[in-house]
Amino acid sequence: MKRLLAFELVGVAALTMLAALGFGRVFATSGYLLPAFGAVLVPVGIAGSAHLRRTTMTASLLWSFVAFMAYVAYVALGATTTHLLPTTGTVEQLAAGLTDGWADLLTISLPATVEPGLLVSVLALVWLAAAAAAEFVHRSRNAVAPVVPALALYLATLGFAALRPAGTLLLPAAITAVLLVVFLLHANRWAVIEPTGGDQRRPGPTTDPAGLHRPLSVNTPATRWIALGLPVVAASTLLATIAVARVPLRAPSFDPRSLREQRIAVADVANPLEGLKGELTALSPEPTLRYRIGIEARSDGAMVDRLRLTVLDRFDGAGWSSSARFDRTGSALPEGPDPGVRTETVLQTVQVITAPTGPWLPAADRPITVEVDGDAFPLGIDPVTAVLISVGGDPTGRTYRVVSAVPHPTTQQLAALSRPIITDATAGLLDVAHMPLPLRQLAQRLSEPRSDAGPAADSPYARLTLLQNALAAGYAYREEAPSGSSYGRLTNFLTAERSGYAEQFAGAFAVMARSLGFPSRLVVGYLTTDTDPVTGATVALSDITNRQAHVWPEVLLGNGLWVPFEPTPPRRSATLTEPPDPVADGRAAGVVSEAEPPGRAAPSASSSGSRTTPAGGPGSALLLVGAVLLATAVLVPLSLIVLKGGRRRRRRHHPSTAEQVLGAWAEVTDRLLEIGIDVDRTMTAKDVLATAEPRLSPHAVELLTAMVPLVSVALYSPEAPDPTAVTMMWTHAETFRSALRDGQRWYRGTLARISPRPLLSGVTRR
Repeated sequence: MKRLLAFELVGVAALTMLAALGFGRVFATSGYLLPAFGAVLVPVGIAGSAHLRRTTMTASLLWSFVAFMAYVAYVALGATTTHLLPTTGTVEQLAAGLTDGWADLLTISLPATVEPGLLVSVLALVWLAAAAAAEFVHRSRNAVAPVVPALALYLATLGFAALRPAGTLLLPAAITAVLLVVFLLHANRWAVIEPTGGDQRRPGPTTDPAGLHRPLSVNTPATRWIALGLPVVAASTLLATIAVARVPLRAPSFDPRSLREQRIAVADVANPLEGLKGELTALSPEPTLRYRIGIEARSDGAMVDRLRLTVLDRFDGAGWSSSARFDRTGSALPEGPDPGVRTETVLQTVQVITAPTGPWLPAADRPITVEVDGDAFPLGIDPVTAVLISVGGDPTGRTYRVVSAVPHPTTQQLAALSRPIITDATAGLLDVAHMPLPLRQLAQRLSEPRSDAGPAADSPYARLTLLQNALAAGYAYREEAPSGSSYGRLTNFLTAERSGYAEQFAGAFAVMARSLGFPSRLVVGYLTTDTDPVTGATVALSDITNRQAHVWPEVLLGNGLWVPFEPTPPRRSATLTEPPDPVADGRAAGVVSEAEPPGRAAPSASSSGSRTTPAGGPGSALLLVGAVLLATAVLVPLSLIVLKGGRRRRRRHHPSTAEQVLGAWAEVTDRLLEIGIDVDRTMTAKDVLATAEPRLSPHAVELLTAMVPLVSVALYSPEAPDPTAVTMMWTHAETFRSALRDGQRWYRGTLARISPRPLLSGVTRR
């Protein structure tokens, strides 16, 4: 039976390797493959050696654990070692990867870069699956047990890459085939070595002449049964693959990332629109150099006439802000929707000389990849708008290379664009509930085509072009105009002053486009081209200064194409003494011509719904059995973490400030329950403090003491707590959570995270 044992070990190793290939949809490159394959072979070899030496399972697992620590230290974290010896940095990164890597896999944008922290988590999953499968081969008579770990690993990869484009059915088919072979080997091997423990075959039953329930024939060896079962395996795999290929899968698939809180909130970064006027009107005699741009092809440089810094899509009547939610990302960035037009790929090298407004990283358009020179710094990206930021803060002095996809539609394509279908994701981009009536009426007048213009002049793009040209020709550019883009400021700009700078022109166009039923937003960035005063030719700029700061509107048209417009007239200091009639001039200048549009098109950054990417996988009964087993082994702890996170968000965003304070206190009592401190709903805040104090650090006790009066005010005060108290309470709660982990071993923190006690105890009142 040693030969069958060897075949079975090879089978579980192959099955685990195939399951590890599922991480190919998570990572941008195959750099994880060799380490992952090694993380399969080493634990399987250790388990096989332990079986030959008749070592106990405890000793086998201990050796496997020691080997894992050494393997990860040298393979994944080799850069942190010194003279082949692990350092403090090695231990810290190993602990961080084992504790936080799982969360990073659910928060980093895909495809991800093969980073040490992520690789540690992947290797841990692969090693655990391989070691468990090999132990089940030796020690379990259950025919299903050896295939469950690899199956759980593959299903985990599907969860980590839920919304990535599904590949072919080749990998699921291969996994199914090898899974059935391992099942066949294990069932027949144990059928002949049990219960005698030797290489003896069981005698058949004396009854049942038809042989329907006979375990093994007396005269048929196990290898013969395996050979007879292989065609059945092949046929079952083929039928399962055909069935899955023909059965439509429901889309969109569930994305567990949606249950994770984002790492970077938009409130953590500045709004560049607020500093636009200061950029344009700086009193320094020489312009301030902001960026130095290197473009591989000069023709590309002439085509890309601006750098996008950030997108502002939320307007409340007083000003513009961003609803972006940033994910941490690596060099490979998430793909955007297909704009449906020709797209140019532009490579730019950007050197940040002096960042004006914080961590924003400019790019020509939707970035595809980013490569950082020197020491890597973490990046964040908003998957909807594709805005890049430096997570580490001010990027001054950094240099990076960014490849962007720049849509370049023709005039005919723009003229054929229809009104977009409004979805839940784009409905907020039409919010003009409090827009003054004069602005609505002016938007209708400026965008109304002439009666003799023909049907082409009534297309969405033609009407927006009329509005653009009416603003550009009928109003004067004046940088000395007061800043602001509120309804009151825009009304004064359009009806009284009749002059302003880019903020007023872009803001007026965006809100007027919304009143016409077009989703719109503002883009803040820099102009990268200028006009040669001698030849009149367009010149690409390599040095971008504060004088190139700009803002322009974009409108969503067609099937998800964001089209930029330029309502701001050429910059000049003089104002118009007799501004022309914007209605007349707008109609005259707004006729759509056959020339190329004044602005280039940008790809859609809206999220009209989840991408339809059904996850591949065979629909066999064994997968269903594996899914049930996985729920108890892997999904149950993950579900506990998800449920806790969802409840934390509900508590944090409750409409009542009193309930928000009490929700923060409930989070604190949850953390106490997780570490084994018994508190219940009958206790007052002071009772909880008295019960927990003997087991807490001085810092944790200090935080708990500071929260007690806030809880009392929320419970008994006739007036609701102010937002400052809410912020203070939640800050204390998060700091308290960190204080509990200080000095703890990493595995205690992990056990606390998956503890079900907070979900089962009555102390969680809300």
